[in-house]
Amino acid sequence: MIFATSARQTVLGVDRCSPHEKREKRKSEKSKEIIEEPTKNNPSSLSHSNTYFYPLTSDLTPNLKYYYHYNSLQLSIIYKMKFFAPLLLAASAIAAPVASTAKNFHLKSTGATNPDHNNLYVYAYHTGAGLNDAVLTKDVETASPVYLNGTKALFDLKSDFPWGVVAVGDTNYASWEPIQINAGQGTEGFSVKGNNFQWSEASGFGGWLVCDWYHNAPQLFYLNRFYNATIPSSCSKVQLKAEYIK
Repeated sequence: MIFATSARQTVLGVDRCSPHEKREKRKSEKSKEIIEEPTKNNPSSLSHSNTYFYPLTSDLTPNLKYYYHYNSLQLSIIYKMKFFAPLLLAASAIAAPVASTAKNFHLKSTGATNPDHNNLYVYAYHTGAGLNDAVLTKDVETASPVYLNGTKALFDLKSDFPWGVVAVGDTNYASWEPIQINAGQGTEGFSVKGNNFQWSEASGFGGWLVCDWYHNAPQLFYLNRFYNATIPSSCSKVQLKAEYIK
């Protein structure tokens, strides 16, 4: 008995197909193993009892995803730029500043030829958003604590971000330049030797200078060692001592 089907004949249980039909049949059987990508809208496809196979093709686009699932193990290969996000997060964590464990101290002026410039403490005088000039006061309670993080000097101004000591660069051929305390990490090259707070000579540091300036308070500058400075009567060369806070 012969039964006619759509595209082939079965005679007495014997499958008689053309070579082309056999190839199509094999492809059809293989395609049964390929199922749709598991999604939130198709939770049943995430069943632990299923095995998923996806053929890798040469047509790989940045947003193409392949899921392989075998005995509760799902391997996801995602071709997206956000693949690098964990690497960037790890790099930023490594590069993030580490909280300093150094002791806090105040900067105190000593050795001035003008006695009014002795025994003064450095603090931040606000001049703009994220900007301060380093000025001095007799009131230690007004002074801000300082600590070293590597070769950067940071003031603790009771905020969530650091305030770094900035030695303004030589851009105007001046014999001395102001010291600032600005938002950020500040300038490198600061250190405490003995109890003396100083900056890097290689960067041009030639000592500290305190001047009666326009903030109606003594202001802190550094002398540029590459110039011969004529010190006005309103200024005094000083040393800055690290007075550690107990």
